Amino acid sequence: MIICSIFLYKQLSYIRHNDPGFEKNNILLVPLKTENIYRKHELLKSELLNISGIDQITACYDYPGSGYTSNGYIPEGYEAAILTHVLYTDEDFVPMMGLKVKAGRNFSKSLETDKSKYLVNETYARFLG
Repeated sequence: MIICSIFLYKQLSYIRHNDPGFEKNNILLVPLKTENIYRKHELLKSELLNISGIDQITACYDYPGSGYTSNGYIPEGYEAAILTHVLYTDEDFVPMMGLKVKAGRNFSKSLETDKSKYLVNETYARFLG
């Protein structure tokens, strides 16, 4: 019990004192877990932006850092699927969360092809080579 308590304390301390790489202050995250709600997120966003004090809104299918897809993805150049954490978001997620795109670009609402594209983090890019 003591060892578990020490481990938990160190993990929580790490989370509180280290930069997660995204903006975490003054953000309320409400996951849109059903496909029906997610498809209507543009309507929800437009309604919420009419509320005083709300500056930006993005849509995501889950909390950042949670879960894994169950079927995996096959990256270009690979033959087998790799179990990959995927967070479905819209084009406003990157700027709202204060993320920096080091190579390539953010999603664009005006490009229909972006609906089937992915952004990957540096760790995953190194993993894929």
